[in-house]
Amino acid sequence: MGSSNIRDILTAFSPSLDYFAISSGDGRIKIWDTLKGQIQTEFADIASSEATNIYAKAERGHLSVDYKCMKWLSFDKKKKRKLGSSLLVLGTGGGDVLALDVSAGQLKWRVIDCHPGGVSAIAFSTNGSCIYSGGADGMVCKIDSLTGNLLEKFRASTKSISCMAVSSGKMLLPACLCSALILTLHI
Repeated sequence: MGSSNIRDILTAFSPSLDYFAISSGDGRIKIWDTLKGQIQTEFADIASSEATNIYAKAERGHLSVDYKCMKWLSFDKKKKRKLGSSLLVLGTGGGDVLALDVSAGQLKWRVIDCHPGGVSAIAFSTNGSCIYSGGADGMVCKIDSLTGNLLEKFRASTKSISCMAVSSGKMLLPACLCSALILTLHI
């Protein structure tokens, strides 16, 4: 039995800090209720889209997805304990971006192969209407947060994007390990 590497652990608090998401590298995602101190929901059966051979058996279950980044998006900041207005957005090593509806306990949408080589960063617009993902390919994908539709894809760097932030002044700031770029957005 192998042990998970500390670098494989991903965590995120909900914006209201009432919930905590953790993935320990085995593809399972557990949502903890921080006030009650117990598990609220667990996601363990999300199919991987990384199989390209049509004769290959599609993998299901907790070992089939390799998560690389995670961020919690809340649409309604006024109601603090309402999970129904939030998504847990994840990027995978296979290049997919997916959103989990935590209150329903299911996958809401998935953008397949958004970043060949893997997704390494996720950021949101200030109003939460768009999700931006950055990847090993140096590209940025702009995704509609409600539908999962890919709205735009553009090159931000010739190197892998390691992190991103969106300012309130309509600026996207993707960063590589050695430099930061500033791009003006039309939000």
